Amino acid sequence: MADKLQEAGVTPDDGEFGELYVCDTVDGRYYDPTLLTRAWKGLAESFDLTGTQGRRVTFHDLRHSFATRAIAGGADVKAVAAVLGHSDAHVTLSVYADADKESKARAVALVGYGIQQQGDVKPFAALV
Repeated sequence: MADKLQEAGVTPDDGEFGELYVCDTVDGRYYDPTLLTRAWKGLAESFDLTGTQGRRVTFHDLRHSFATRAIAGGADVKAVAAVLGHSDAHVTLSVYADADKESKARAVALVGYGIQQQGDVKPFAALV
């Protein structure tokens, strides 16, 4: 992996590498969005990163991944919205956060559990 980072122009042994935030430099200035997108594109191509739709992962896709994973992990939706710069959490939920496979399975299991707690309810397979 280190050689792929090296090919992409990233040197993980730089002293400041572990302290950089994605959107600001060591001196606190923001990266130019065009340069940041171009740098990400190089990394995504070097690592052959493809998303769920089968296309190359864009830098903007990382916002969607962040929202989905943070909310699935139990983060407060308003906090996630604030991190993404959304004044309305509805935007975060409707545009950025997707239901992941595990969350869908938990939702179905919870409904099944709730139905079973109601009493004499037979599993669907027993009714067939």
